[in-house]
Amino acid sequence: MFNWFWNFLYSISEILFEIVDGFIVICNKLCGVETIEVDGVQTNFMLSFLTDSRVFMGFAGAALIGIFLLMIFSTIAICKNCADGKKSNGQIAVQVFKTLGLFMLVPTLMVGFSIVLNELVLILYKATSSGSPSLGNFLFKSFLPPEMDGYVGSVNWTSTASVRTYMSAAGYDLSDYRFFFSWIITIPLIILVARALLMFVERCLSIILLFIMSPISLSTTVLDDGHRFKLWRDKVIAKFISGYGMIIALNIYILVLAFITRSDVVFIKDPPIISENLANFLLKAAFALGGAFFLPKVFGLVGDLFGQGAGSGEIAAAQQADERLERGAGWLKGKYDQYQAKKKQEEKEKKDREEKLKNAKKGAAEGNGGGGQGGIGEIF
Repeated sequence: MFNWFWNFLYSISEILFEIVDGFIVICNKLCGVETIEVDGVQTNFMLSFLTDSRVFMGFAGAALIGIFLLMIFSTIAICKNCADGKKSNGQIAVQVFKTLGLFMLVPTLMVGFSIVLNELVLILYKATSSGSPSLGNFLFKSFLPPEMDGYVGSVNWTSTASVRTYMSAAGYDLSDYRFFFSWIITIPLIILVARALLMFVERCLSIILLFIMSPISLSTTVLDDGHRFKLWRDKVIAKFISGYGMIIALNIYILVLAFITRSDVVFIKDPPIISENLANFLLKAAFALGGAFFLPKVFGLVGDLFGQGAGSGEIAAAQQADERLERGAGWLKGKYDQYQAKKKQEEKEKKDREEKLKNAKKGAAEGNGGGGQGGIGEIF
């Protein structure tokens, strides 16, 4: 009688599982693990950006500005050298020619680095994936009745009819599926994976911006001995590797989830208060959510390994952004409260004036002209 109701509840869980899988597919596309099609040619996402003609024209424009700035900074360096004599004009000329050479090398180095890193990521991806099913499949099996752990059978979790047949063969009904638990675990997981995905998109855009603006960073080498260029280099490496490391972290997370959801893995045996199935489910759910909370931190962790603290800077920047958002929300709330208080005060004053005017008119009607005039005078 209530089959439609249980079908509806499972359809919600199914949509949530598909959203998780969809986010992971997007991550695979952005990381270059899966190719995208550009003008009928299969290529990876980042390489298609770096080799796009419009991006190259942006780089060429920035290179012209960089050359102009380089000439200005070279003149300043020569004038400064005449004052302190720390460098010879020949050394300054060598730095200028090195900088011009780097202007031409940066596009080749960025494209080459992207290709090499993408191949390494593919190797790591294959090593960590090991033919694992989708994360949605693991989530689906995690919320089946505990007694179905280890049940062998074929099921298409994206089909409600298939799931109902699968559970019926094991002696259960679709109403036995743990819908509520699937929602409270999967919804936070979606939020965290979506946050990690947005952070990855931000890094992709940052890499393009760093690529286009590289000539301007290079133009200052004659003044600061390449200090700003070193900062640029560290940021590029950190953003490249931390971004690509995201997909490896996802695969490792799926591997861990595959292990902890196995029926033969029992963390707690005969707990004294709650049932064994519930205790083990709660612990496995803690692993699932804990791993999801770890995903957004991958960028900073990997960035610290390769970017000399750039990853910590990324995390600090994200925290500062959150703090600014909270302060902005607090400011808006404060302004709204002030507006409400001012509005109440104006309404109170208006009500008082109306009351005084009413009393003054009442006094005038009773023949108390002096009182009426005094009442009207009080209003003003």
